[in-house]
Amino acid sequence: MLTYFFSNESRFIIVPIIIGAYLSGLFYLAENLSVPLTAFQLGLALGCIIFFFKKLILRDSTFQIYGLEFLYLLLALFIIFSIVYTPEREDALFSSIRIAVLVFMSYIFVNTIHYEKDIRFILIVIVVTSTIVAFTSLMQSLFNPDLVITNYINQSNSIIRESGNEVDPNIFASNFIMPVMLLCTTIMKSKSRLLQSMCLLSLLIIVLAVLSTYSRSVWVSIAVGILYIILKFKRVDIIIYALIIVALGILLMPELRVFFSTVLERMQDIFAGTEDDSSNIRLMLGIGAIKMFFDSYFMGVGFQGFSTYFQNYYTIQQTIGVYEPHNILYTIFAEIGILGFIVFLYLIYKIIHTAYSCSKVNDSKLINIVGHSLLASSISYLVFYQFYGGLTNSFIYILIGLIFATKKVSQNEILDLEFIKN
Repeated sequence: MLTYFFSNESRFIIVPIIIGAYLSGLFYLAENLSVPLTAFQLGLALGCIIFFFKKLILRDSTFQIYGLEFLYLLLALFIIFSIVYTPEREDALFSSIRIAVLVFMSYIFVNTIHYEKDIRFILIVIVVTSTIVAFTSLMQSLFNPDLVITNYINQSNSIIRESGNEVDPNIFASNFIMPVMLLCTTIMKSKSRLLQSMCLLSLLIIVLAVLSTYSRSVWVSIAVGILYIILKFKRVDIIIYALIIVALGILLMPELRVFFSTVLERMQDIFAGTEDDSSNIRLMLGIGAIKMFFDSYFMGVGFQGFSTYFQNYYTIQQTIGVYEPHNILYTIFAEIGILGFIVFLYLIYKIIHTAYSCSKVNDSKLINIVGHSLLASSISYLVFYQFYGGLTNSFIYILIGLIFATKKVSQNEILDLEFIKN
């Protein structure tokens, strides 16, 4: 029993974290608590307990790192220093602790994923769990005739957007970025018609769920990621097949016709070139960030201090009560200053460069597929966070953990191949 556990530790440690992360988008475990208990918190706690239990049983004091420690430390120092003068110290401390826990979670991924079979199993769990969550979301949105008709009547005025249990439908939609990229890459690379068909069905369910959130920022992000995959593999035919399936669905299901009419209306707003409240507010938020940056003498206004200081520049009537930053880059330089901003940019570069290096591995078909999927996911999240602020999305750290775990596995595979050749 223990032998099986130690040889498959990732299944007992990582899987509860991933399942919990997706299920947290659907429901709370204890909503009435001062800090609502989510499935992700429970899954992460369970994963950590099993991780340390295994270390204790084996008397294993080793802990693998993946090379970003100095950058993490520098960024942490800038954040801690800014908490001294931030107007939102309580929120800043809470967010800092949460970020630290999520960073530690990424190290758990690196320390428990050792083989290709681990990555394969974890990716299957991601796809299956995200598909179930997406289908459940569709049952509440697309297959709810009253909701579909209401959104069609309202069109661009006041759409009811599916968000699962998330407060923000944009975050709920962004949770599906990684499985979408994984499914697209698998469809492009696989030669099995059965596997392609299964992936295409799963992809269709997830894409419909993303569309039901009416999150234009995620639509654009996913489109950019898929565009990268298409250009990389030069497989436009797969996309044509997907469009044919969608067209048939629209013809056969009246609900889909109404739903896609609303989606097209929402999508048209992206390219219309007209000024709307959303565009104006994003512009004001960007200008406000620049003013904070210069008014604080390039030091920033303090971690989590953006919303408070922004109200010094614009009134509630001008922003319609929106004060949260909508771009991670201007959030960083407005809150923790120029030095923190430079460190943050370099951190992003290192993560994306590592994902790129994984995509260049040709010795393993699985690692190659995973590498391209993770790189496309990184690009998509980078685009998404040009429309959104915040550093506490659990899926970002799951992605980082998978990137560096994949790098470790790919290096081990190369070493094994060289050992066999010699």
